[in-house]
Amino acid sequence: MTQTPLLDGEALLRYLPQRPPFLFVSRVLEVQNDSIVTEFDTHPDLDFFRGHFPGNPTTPGVVLIEAAAQSCVILLNRTREQEGGTPQLVLAAGVDEVKFRAIVPPSTTVRITCQVIVARKRFSTSSFFIQNPEGKRAAEGKISAMILPMPEVPEVSEVSAGE
Repeated sequence: MTQTPLLDGEALLRYLPQRPPFLFVSRVLEVQNDSIVTEFDTHPDLDFFRGHFPGNPTTPGVVLIEAAAQSCVILLNRTREQEGGTPQLVLAAGVDEVKFRAIVPPSTTVRITCQVIVARKRFSTSSFFIQNPEGKRAAEGKISAMILPMPEVPEVSEVSAGE
């Protein structure tokens, strides 16, 4: 399922405030004006598999929604940068019409497609669908987001344990 990525690894971090272990986009495959295709590798060592569900691990639906949301953030921030702006802090404002249609077990690479429906300066709504390697939809829905200026965030190494 994997093709040569446009962005992966450290390059993704330019557009996302999330960092491991809460980074759920492995690579960007395609970007159009108002859509993006990404992939998320559900490595079996991800901590949530230990408790969801022992003996029959599956990727939690909220993680799939987060992977779609992060994909939308990459699209919004990359588009903003190409228009001469800087990346923004994009926060979830709502999820609607979400349906889960297939289980995503460990060691699966899912493909996420997001399409911007509404784009305003401080608000966005996108539709998404997530496919398993066989092309079957695992999840779909809509995500709304509020867009704020990116705060200055210190590097992890700059923050002491007491803060």
